[in-house]
Amino acid sequence: MSSKKIPATEAAAPLHRTISDISHDAMNHSSAVEKARCDCCGLCEDFTVSYVRRVREKHCGRMVCGLCSEAVKMEMEKNPDRSIQEALNAHVSACVRQNRFSNN
Repeated sequence: MSSKKIPATEAAAPLHRTISDISHDAMNHSSAVEKARCDCCGLCEDFTVSYVRRVREKHCGRMVCGLCSEAVKMEMEKNPDRSIQEALNAHVSACVRQNRFSNN
């Protein structure tokens, strides 16, 4: 067997890619931060693009903060026959009434 010398740059290169290497480009896009406003209470906060997308998928296209999401779950528990859309509408109505009351 002959021993062939490998250049230092090739010897230092990793032999395989890790999961973080493979998903690096995808994560850079999804970890971008944007301001998003809750469609219920109006809370505005910074969220990652992927988080906003997941929340909108769960809540019929609406951005819902964590607190309002819990309130929507409670609406659904109070009346199991309600769809998520009906629970969201009920909670949005409650938030609108509360905001009107607190702004006066």
